Amino acid sequence: MFLPTSPPLLGEAGAEKVLKVLRVRGNKLDEAALNDLAKIGQDMKEDGDNGIKERWKGLELDLRENEIGKLPGALGWLPLDVLLVESNAFRVPNRRVWERDGTKGLQAFLKAMAD
Repeated sequence: MFLPTSPPLLGEAGAEKVLKVLRVRGNKLDEAALNDLAKIGQDMKEDGDNGIKERWKGLELDLRENEIGKLPGALGWLPLDVLLVESNAFRVPNRRVWERDGTKGLQAFLKAMAD
């Protein structure tokens, strides 16, 4: 999966088009398919966002019903409003993490896992 860090993608933010919803539900993706997203998250953590967070603000990422064996910790650094991960192969974090704490709780878990 290749995701450019510069516009245009979808949605509108001023004159720029930005990504708002990325649905890759039911595509048999594994953790290797998330490398580009994890790289963007890692860059946001290490180098600041250089405007990327603003362009990605309000993003919904739907990863449900894939074959993801492990969620990359760097996904926790993406400015997501919604992160959907049900029906994948991973067992860490436990389902209770995102059911009880939602996207923000899952992202906090992923950030801690990445450090």
